[in-house]
Amino acid sequence: MISRPVIDEDRAFENIYRLNVGGPQISISDDTGMYRSWDQDEVYIYGAAIGLTPVYDKPIMYTVETPNYTAPEPIYKTQRSMGKQSVKYNLTWILPVDSGFYYMLRLHFCHIIPQYTKQGQVVFKIFINNQTADEELDQLNLTQGSGYPIFKDYIVFVNDPDGSRCKQHLWLALHPNNASEQYLEAYLNGLEAFKLSTDKNLASRNPERRCTTTPTRLTPTKLTPTVKENKKKSPYAVIIGGVGGAFVLLYISVFIVPWRLRRAKNNSSDEDRSPNPCRRFSLKDMKAATDEFNDNFVIGN
Repeated sequence: MISRPVIDEDRAFENIYRLNVGGPQISISDDTGMYRSWDQDEVYIYGAAIGLTPVYDKPIMYTVETPNYTAPEPIYKTQRSMGKQSVKYNLTWILPVDSGFYYMLRLHFCHIIPQYTKQGQVVFKIFINNQTADEELDQLNLTQGSGYPIFKDYIVFVNDPDGSRCKQHLWLALHPNNASEQYLEAYLNGLEAFKLSTDKNLASRNPERRCTTTPTRLTPTKLTPTVKENKKKSPYAVIIGGVGGAFVLLYISVFIVPWRLRRAKNNSSDEDRSPNPCRRFSLKDMKAATDEFNDNFVIGN
């Protein structure tokens, strides 16, 4: 369940996001007299699953429950839907927010796809921060048919893990419900996010700091099988490493070892050489030349 605080006259609201889902940016001059600007939603979509963006070419039928100042017509004439591949992924948006506050998400819906004509044909789930906000949303069960807009509000608290008011992600995800009788589909036309004051305070941390904890990905458990880390080394890495090692050994044996041997031999030869390159005479040679060291052969006699 999504928790809900007491909303009274002392509670302040701050709009932090206003998105035209699946459509272009809307300037304040194109709003319904409320001077609001609506941004595109692409930059907040998680992953490559961006879905389809159909366009409605008929007038929007506002009601007492959803008057025209709720949102301008372009919001309800465009949407982002999941399409045929909807069972394989979630349609997910990520909104950076300050931790430690309640947030109200206002989701705008309008049935604009002509194939959907009956209740029960399209039923989908809504997840907010890994909590089931709506198990079975069937818009055709809440409106009179195509072109009739509605909005639904959901409030969630974003935990402050360390009391630092750091920035973390607020996740919104849609996924088809198997209760759908004909189409596995989910869609959204517009999204507004409001920050609710805590103790009469809306202040953000300055400077901003991102939380160190990683937010949990918003997907049903059955859709997210656990992926274990593969600790096996790639065979290509083993082959490349072996070849590289063999090359290093070959280089050492061919070039380094002979060079070291030549250098050692040269050093040994240098040590054996006399600094004066003269002939060496043995004792036998000297006795023969001096007649057994006869005094007559002494130089100077």
